[in-house]
Order: sequence, then structure tokens, then C-alpha cells
Amino acid sequence: MADDLLSGSDDEPITSKPSGIPSEEDDVSQLTDTALRIKEAIEDRNMSALKAIFGSNARVNIDGRFMSVADLTTGAEELLKPMEQPTFDILAIERSAIAGDSALVTYLTELSWVDQKVWEEHSIKGALTLHHTRTKRGWITDGFTYARRPEVPGSPGDAGVGPTPAVPGESFGGLGRLFGFGKAGSGDIWSMWY
Repeated sequence: MADDLLSGSDDEPITSKPSGIPSEEDDVSQLTDTALRIKEAIEDRNMSALKAIFGSNARVNIDGRFMSVADLTTGAEELLKPMEQPTFDILAIERSAIAGDSALVTYLTELSWVDQKVWEEHSIKGALTLHHTRTKRGWITDGFTYARRPEVPGSPGDAGVGPTPAVPGESFGGLGRLFGFGKAGSGDIWSMWY
């Protein structure tokens, strides 16, 4: 059985489990390390580190829009340019499902920043869901979904505007609408809802 696991590509899913597979708690810990690497890459504006997290066939979904990993990193780089002091906090694990060689973990997140033009603080809460497949090299991240969470009525929160784009109407690789660059770069954070 060990010989079967050593043959083939390192990115191929494991079809049979060898003894010594970590427990689900260990798996969640390892998978959360991936979320923390995403946090670090965003805060450091290191798009090559962000790109390195994903497997070769990774799928990306931002608020219902599918894109490539290259589109994600290009859009994130443009989006982060007008932001001062971006922080991407992992607030909690909302849910995790590990079944065999497949894992899906959803994290509640908060992206905070200071708009460089008006020096106002802003934050947006969202859900980051990562899909992972266990391979011979370990867990590979092959799915990334991010969806903004609207503020709950009556709860305190930032209902301000997003960062001001350098050129009105820029789409930031499609990420702009998610973070407040809706109708022709209006900067209205709620414009994505109408």
C-alpha cells in the first residue's frame, strides 16, 4: 500500500488512507494555517505568496463571480493600492467538513483599512470558504470563495464608503464591486446591493 502512495503525481488525490492520517482536529489546524497564510499575504500585499497557496487547478469565486487565480491576485493587488494599513482578520471558524480526502472550511473574516485619500477607517465582514484536497504532499487548496456579509440591522458596524479608486470606474479585476466600487466607481459600499 505504501508503494501505491509513492507512485504518480504529488498533486493526485489519495485514494486510500495510510495509517497515521492525522485526526480531524489536526486537519482543521493544518487547514487553518492556509487561511493564516492568506491573511499574511493580503496584509503584506504579497501577491506571489497568495498565488503560491493555490493548487494548479484552483477555482476562485468572489461573491458569485468565477475567476482565475491570476485574476484574483491582479484584482487584489489593484484593490489594495489605495488602502493604508490593510488587515485581514480571521474572526472564527463558522463550519468545517472533512470527509475522507476532501475538506471545506468557512472562516468569518473582517477586512479593515484606512482610505489614503480621506484617512477614514473602514471594515467589511465576510465569509472565506476554502476547499482542500488531500494529496501525497499534504493538503492542496483548490477552491477559494469569498462573500461579503451584510451588516445585521441594529448592529454596530461600519457603513461608510470604500477606498477611493485612483481612476474612477476601475473594476479592480471584478473585486471592486465587492468592496464598494459599484456603479462607475461611486465608492458607495452598498452599491453592490442595488
